[in-house]
Amino acid sequence: MTPGSMPAGSGRNIVLGKNSAVWRSLCTDPRLASAFVAIGHTELDNFAFVPGDRVWVLAYARNFEANRAMFERLSAAAGITVVYVSTATANVDAATNCYQYPRIKRQCEVLSRSMLNARIVTIGVVYGDKTELPGGTTIATSLGEIADFMVEPRFADDPDAATLLFSPINRPFSGPLERTAHASYGWLQRRVGWPCLLRPIDIVLRALGWRWYGYLYLSNRLWLTTTS
Repeated sequence: MTPGSMPAGSGRNIVLGKNSAVWRSLCTDPRLASAFVAIGHTELDNFAFVPGDRVWVLAYARNFEANRAMFERLSAAAGITVVYVSTATANVDAATNCYQYPRIKRQCEVLSRSMLNARIVTIGVVYGDKTELPGGTTIATSLGEIADFMVEPRFADDPDAATLLFSPINRPFSGPLERTAHASYGWLQRRVGWPCLLRPIDIVLRALGWRWYGYLYLSNRLWLTTTS
């Protein structure tokens, strides 16, 4: 059955963001491949939504106005429900606005709620295997957890509250040098007034393959502080 042929009100699961890295990994799960329709944001103008559709928004644009235009198109579709999949790193927006990705994702959370009454699902760093995660403690979400949730969603009881779909995962450091660098970086980040001043250091850490720097470090620290 094609997406447009399903009777009105029967309800479909639509993924908006078929080219996102998360969906490219998720769509290999037969439960999702067979039951979800995936589209890109360029297909929105010609896509026929029907009442009862649930739209999972994985699409992301660096330009906030492009995200707003996407939400405006969704707001014109009658009878749909929207789930905006956000990132745990959006919490850094409360501390600094110097990081573009968390800032725009947080703005999109607010906008999707006000325009679409969207439910927010917050995920951490997405992984297939825990060995893919950086050293230290990372707020993370497995592909399996996301797939299970999309097949059988269980949102937070409070419709205005985000559903937190993540947990802290601890991974060993590569050695004493990385452990010391991690602790020193945290000391610096807590003391500088603008975390983005550490970006030259971030470049070095990235070259070394240590991926816990920048807004991820700050986000992990904030979550571990507020949830411990």
